[in-house]
Amino acid sequence: MRLSDNRTGWIQENLVNDIAMPEMTAQKNFPLYAGPGTNYSRVGEIARGQKYVLIKEENEWYQIQLSLGIESWVPAEVFSPSKAQLVFTLDKANIRSGPGIDYSVIQTIQPAVNVRIIGEEENWYYVQLKDVTKGYIRKDLVFEE
Repeated sequence: MRLSDNRTGWIQENLVNDIAMPEMTAQKNFPLYAGPGTNYSRVGEIARGQKYVLIKEENEWYQIQLSLGIESWVPAEVFSPSKAQLVFTLDKANIRSGPGIDYSVIQTIQPAVNVRIIGEEENWYYVQLKDVTKGYIRKDLVFEE
């Protein structure tokens, strides 16, 4: 496991909750950087429509995992649709830690709450709420504003 200060270590498997690493689809072609900013060297390019695994976020930049486990950085906007979406439900909707009902509920939102879609996986969107909480919501609960 990697800590926030970039130290790495080991942890006993039964002590870790199952939290999915979000897979996101690039919305446009964009250069990859060695760190979270354009002041870092360019190390390649991502392709629109390709899916990448999110490792972490820093100052509106995403560290993503490429093939063969290579990690690189791109601005968060590369994965974000151009506008927020509005969630309409007849009742409350659960935001979950992973893309499925077997994952834990992080937060329950009220009907008609704005969320920012930052990725998708099968029948689930990976979203960010106004309070910066991130999690998964079923696609059939999200409608364009």
